[in-house]
Amino acid sequence: MTSIKIFRPCEELFLNLAKNNSSFGVLLLNSPVKLNNIKLRKIWNQVIKVICYEANIRVLVDGGSECWMNWKENLNKKKDDLYMPHLLTGDFDSISTETLEKLKKINGVQVIHTPDQEETDFTKALEILNDYKEQKKIEIDKIYVLTEIAGRLDHLMANINTLYRSESILPNTSVFLLCSDSFSWLLKPGTYKISIPEILRENKNWCSLVPIGSPAVVTTSGLKWNLDKTKLEFGGLISTSNSYNGSAEVEIETSSCLLWTMSTRGLL
Repeated sequence: MTSIKIFRPCEELFLNLAKNNSSFGVLLLNSPVKLNNIKLRKIWNQVIKVICYEANIRVLVDGGSECWMNWKENLNKKKDDLYMPHLLTGDFDSISTETLEKLKKINGVQVIHTPDQEETDFTKALEILNDYKEQKKIEIDKIYVLTEIAGRLDHLMANINTLYRSESILPNTSVFLLCSDSFSWLLKPGTYKISIPEILRENKNWCSLVPIGSPAVVTTSGLKWNLDKTKLEFGGLISTSNSYNGSAEVEIETSSCLLWTMSTRGLL
């Protein structure tokens, strides 16, 4: 019997935060994240409330610390606050000296310089995160990466490449790219069910399936334009600008890696 993996990230992260039973981490990349401050605070601060205090990780990556400092300043004006990061990592070419020195002085923040230019800061951050969780004996099954799909195309492609490599860096851990208007993650060969909140179905939000690394033979249900043992590949068909047929779940069977991306318009 084929094992089916179920994904419910929209419900877990946005619709039912208090009842989320997974142990997850948050990683903030160097990009102009456009999520509103209230939602950002809930996502960032929720990390230490899910299972227990010691079982989660918050990571700033290089210039992402500048974004975090701005959130913290804005939230302080509203008498809210952000919890401190556990890790700051990167080659530090996008962080100001002032911010770096401030974070170095905060008790409990581990600052790790990763100058290697053969890997992206995102890839190196996942490697550091994996070392950290092993040292601290922390179990996490998800990483939410706060970023924005905008600006330089090469940066976007580098992030997708890191997603593709993430299984070898963080085994048995799902890595999600969370932007202001979309959620993206990798589906390895296998069968999946993805829960689609009602508001996304009502809005007829877009979704897409893009083969990564090699062609993929894909069968789906729950989409407006379903696939039936259809070969997806660059130079041929890829399933972009798709949507939903009203079903509460989308089921996907794939022979190779796919990038699943879904609009979150209406949720955030």
